[in-house]
Amino acid sequence: MYHAHGARMRSSCLSRQVGAALLDQKGNILATGTNEVPRAGGGVYGGAFEGFSDNDPEPSQDHRCHIHKRHCSNTREQNSIIDELIDSIDELPKEENEQLRSKIRRTRLGQLIEFSRAVHAEMDALLSAAREGVSTIGSRLYVTTYPCHNCARHIVAAGVDEVQFIEPYLKSKALPLHGDSITDSAVEWFPPSTFSSLPEEKRKGRSPQVLFRPFKGVAPRLYRRAFLKDRDLKNGETGDMLDNIPGPEGDSVPQILQASYTQIEATLAVQNQS
Repeated sequence: MYHAHGARMRSSCLSRQVGAALLDQKGNILATGTNEVPRAGGGVYGGAFEGFSDNDPEPSQDHRCHIHKRHCSNTREQNSIIDELIDSIDELPKEENEQLRSKIRRTRLGQLIEFSRAVHAEMDALLSAAREGVSTIGSRLYVTTYPCHNCARHIVAAGVDEVQFIEPYLKSKALPLHGDSITDSAVEWFPPSTFSSLPEEKRKGRSPQVLFRPFKGVAPRLYRRAFLKDRDLKNGETGDMLDNIPGPEGDSVPQILQASYTQIEATLAVQNQS
């Protein structure tokens, strides 16, 4: 989730910034993704190092919304649909279009998401893996926001076993539309990549499902405070590890943590579940 949060910071989307990290079954990172406008040749604007970074020497070649469009195409298209709806109903008072538009925007019409120019973070990660010829079967996806229904069906089709998220996304219809292949319950859940090898008594007549569940761990914004090794751990002359680690300066954890953050976070997650 730390890497997903880092990918999120690359996004310049005018609506919501989302990041994703795709891992294999051993925890190795296969790809990361951010929600951003796609560019020809592969990937998204601002997502690569060779000439398409945030400091691109030719800004005219950067077509992200905040530079050239300077508006959200999804919101514009929503308003266009709403205006067409209002104009098509003769009984509606046309002199109150602004008030009507505001009311209609609060309905499900104002929740349409398919007119965004951005590739969603989950899709960017899956496509990045595909471009490199890396299999996504049995992978796990960490994403800062719950996947939308468009991404959900591609996550299922890509063979991802599990998705963990932080923020909810109320516009998503992932479960209502794909409840046959997605579940939010870990009770008696088995990864789809291993489901076919299970004995029949464990399958219990069920179909394999991708698990969507909330992330249990340390919030990425707290990683530096919790895990940064900002004090001496050894005697600089002898190389011996210190028995008494110095106390923190300023706002930090009272006792510095010697192990890697992934080990400590995994322990915290297990303790939280128990």
